Amino acid sequence: MYFVIAHPLNREPVYGEIVGFKSTLNNNYVRGRIHKYLGNNIYSVKHMDNPYKENIKLSEMIELQFEHKSLPVCFLKVKLKNALQYPIQFEAEKFIKHVIGIRLSVNFDETKIDGWKHVDLNITIVRENLNAILLSLAEPSWFDDEPKDLLEASSNYCKDIHVKHNKLVEKSIVNMKFVMYHEGIFYMRDKLFGKSFSLLSSMIKEYCSLSLNPYLPHNGEVCLGQFPDGMWYRIKCENVKAGELAEVYSIDLGIVAFLSFRHIKKLPAELLFHPSHVFRCILDSTKPIQTNKLQLLQKYENTDCEFTVVKNLDDEDYYSISCSFLEDILIPD
Repeated sequence: MYFVIAHPLNREPVYGEIVGFKSTLNNNYVRGRIHKYLGNNIYSVKHMDNPYKENIKLSEMIELQFEHKSLPVCFLKVKLKNALQYPIQFEAEKFIKHVIGIRLSVNFDETKIDGWKHVDLNITIVRENLNAILLSLAEPSWFDDEPKDLLEASSNYCKDIHVKHNKLVEKSIVNMKFVMYHEGIFYMRDKLFGKSFSLLSSMIKEYCSLSLNPYLPHNGEVCLGQFPDGMWYRIKCENVKAGELAEVYSIDLGIVAFLSFRHIKKLPAELLFHPSHVFRCILDSTKPIQTNKLQLLQKYENTDCEFTVVKNLDDEDYYSISCSFLEDILIPD
């Protein structure tokens, strides 16, 4: 984009203001909208004519004239009408990568008051409606007449390796919530749980309302379990024996429970996109733990604490840690 008059922006821009700047991506002057102030006179700016975002110094911005601000944008961010609020994954993700760069036609529905908010996207060359394709690919398997669940076969069930885990780096210092202690293991929950669990929780609730069949899990299988609070959570089955309650723990809450099989369901593949939030830890100490003090841990459950990661113990969520908070309670001087 060429600007006839380019005066430096000798003031602080406001949120949402349209400014000009020289892009570091192609060395051309472009338009952008102020998105966020990052400090030290640096702003996060979203391009108006392509899907990029850059961090730009105030000294590199220029004042735009009205005619430059009011030019039609060359980039649209759209939302599919009636689309489910689920992450696009599996075949849909591959399809999207395949159509990136393909020319689309955009049709606005001008017959409705809010028609400008909803658009139809069409692949011009083959005259295929992209909306219909994406809607069908994003629809979860439990809405299909013939489910195509990747974990449907009885010999192919969900294990720890199928679940995303946020890895802890050895020797790093992390802050987490101590949830509970059970049979030598300290269950820790990360701070991302509250911010990102709502979508997954809604999907689990919807699936469990439609899937009425109980499930007999395998040892080590990741399933769905209904806890005493009536809510369903993703669980790992630690000890499963026919005719007995299954010992499980929630990979998102960090709570251990004993559930009957009527409160367990098979986990659909769509619910694997969300990383787990719980880490199982043992204390890395040469000093023995005073077992008579273990009951003291109950009053410290759901307490924030800091610990150092010593080693990953050859499991997705199993670590050796050094934690002065726990050591002061359990290990004598």
